[in-house]
Amino acid sequence: MRYYKNIGTGKNKSFDDKAPNSNWVEISKKQFDKEGGTSSTPTPTPTPVPENLNTTPLGLSGVNALFSQYYGRNATQQELDYWKNKSDAELRPKLIPNSERELAKNKPKTTTPMPTPTSTPSPAPTTGGGGTSKPAPKTSRSDVIANFVRYHGRQPNTDELKAGGLIDNLMTKAPTEVEQLLAKDSPITKGLVWGEYQEQQEEPTAQVPPNEGIQDILDDPNSSALYNQLDETLQMIVLQMSDYTNSLIEAGNTINPDITISDEMVASFRQQATEQFEPYFKEQMKNYENDLNLSSQRLEEDYQKSIARAEDPFKQRLAAQSEGEAQAGLAFGSERGVRQRQAVKSEQQALDDYWTKIARGSQDALIAGERDLGSDYFGENINVPQFTGTQVSTQGYTQTGSRNLFTPQGGLYGAIPYEQKTAVETKVEEEKEKELATRVLLT
Repeated sequence: MRYYKNIGTGKNKSFDDKAPNSNWVEISKKQFDKEGGTSSTPTPTPTPVPENLNTTPLGLSGVNALFSQYYGRNATQQELDYWKNKSDAELRPKLIPNSERELAKNKPKTTTPMPTPTSTPSPAPTTGGGGTSKPAPKTSRSDVIANFVRYHGRQPNTDELKAGGLIDNLMTKAPTEVEQLLAKDSPITKGLVWGEYQEQQEEPTAQVPPNEGIQDILDDPNSSALYNQLDETLQMIVLQMSDYTNSLIEAGNTINPDITISDEMVASFRQQATEQFEPYFKEQMKNYENDLNLSSQRLEEDYQKSIARAEDPFKQRLAAQSEGEAQAGLAFGSERGVRQRQAVKSEQQALDDYWTKIARGSQDALIAGERDLGSDYFGENINVPQFTGTQVSTQGYTQTGSRNLFTPQGGLYGAIPYEQKTAVETKVEEEKEKELATRVLLT
């Protein structure tokens, strides 16, 4: 204390009260230690904060449990409202630094019962402030709650935490007895104390010997290699199928050695499937054929009508042009022939463009028809339209013969025939599987 006295009397010249710094503190400590001084107040060791705390919401019971463990009391309503949706990892670090002080402050008050000449009454648990004293705890509250959480997988609720409740009762028991009592109704250990439960968990599961069916697979190198490539789920399915087969055999069934499907039977299945699907697909093909032929016929008729209707207006335009030139005195001029040839050329180009438009529309429909129906059916049943060409002159239109709009590609199987074939083969496979299923086991 001499150093601090010197500071007070002004004898220590190193301290400047107008510009204080930490140096004088260190100097005073060194001088104090040099003189053999010791601190009268030991530095408290802080309670460590546990690691890997739970991050799920505590709820009301969880908040009360932590307040009871570290503060020796239940949380207030305001504290419950604030902390109920927060986690252990958030609340516990806040409580631990003040735990020692709060536990001392909230320690239940007890009174010493007056002795009587005849007997000494046994101490009874208190229910709050005042009353008789609690029995001396044999297990700490924190250890009881920790064991409760371990055996029950949850925090104690309000009733279990209240004064005179389950937790207080367990605190009067020895640690071994606490574990035995908690293990009785534990949903986790099923009556075992924790050490026994852990030993049971560590015991290797007995290997079930494979049945004869799966043993045959494992004994064969090729089959075993395939089996080992399967994941655990598929391996389990194989084992279950093998077990099921063995159970049927044990029930009196036997494996049928003759499970080969003959070619004659496959042919019979295919004939049945063909008869089943052919009417439907035949109808589809016929409808497609009728629609395509009708479309081609209408295109051809529309083309011929358009040509016939265009010829008279063309002749009238030529006549009007000739009459106008005659009235103008140009009937025998050299330009008259040029103008006529230009009119004929323009009309011819208009007819050719119209023919090209009709031809492309017809070709698109015919190409799609061959791809859907197949080249064989298309060639036998589809009428490819023959459009007549037209030549324009100063005398009008002249037919020049038929022009073929489309030549089939050939060699196409057809989408509809392939769909029919797929349906038939799928049905054949289904019938084969049904037949095998009925013949694997003999009763």
